[in-house]
Amino acid sequence: MEVLNYFQVIAAPVPTARRLSADRDFVRKLRFTPGWRDDAPAIEWQLQIDQPTDWVRTIDQARAVSPAVREVVEPLLGPDDEVQWIPATVRTREGEPLPYWVMHFPHPVDIYDEDRTIRGASPIPMSAALSAAKLEGHTVVPGPLTSYTYLAEPVLKAMQQRGLTGYSIEKRHRPQ
Repeated sequence: MEVLNYFQVIAAPVPTARRLSADRDFVRKLRFTPGWRDDAPAIEWQLQIDQPTDWVRTIDQARAVSPAVREVVEPLLGPDDEVQWIPATVRTREGEPLPYWVMHFPHPVDIYDEDRTIRGASPIPMSAALSAAKLEGHTVVPGPLTSYTYLAEPVLKAMQQRGLTGYSIEKRHRPQ
């Protein structure tokens, strides 16, 4: 089994896109309630920055990504990855609608090595250690209960080669 490096990424720390669509609860449940979504309402945000990015920081902490991110990530998904691409709209500061996708993980995976992960009072790790065995078959996984996304090195490199923008690499992990 080849052990890949994984990178913890999050939307870049820029002014947050504000929600325009009314269904705040639906977007919140995408992060905290597992399952496929069959009847997604219109999801829409408006940028508070001048230029659109490929990975958008939203008030809801949804993983809002451009079609270019989907084009890069989707063919590199591992055999055990489950991603539901939910259509969304991101409006420029001037109001121009742009097609985007919400990257939803209907069945989040436990990726942490419990013996090496340090937790405080909450279930969110203070210092995460990833498990190579739990990551086998996965190249793109959400950080449970967080807005982090863990990308295997080939996925991150493909995003960088394509020149995708709007994400911040927080940490490199070498799963054991």
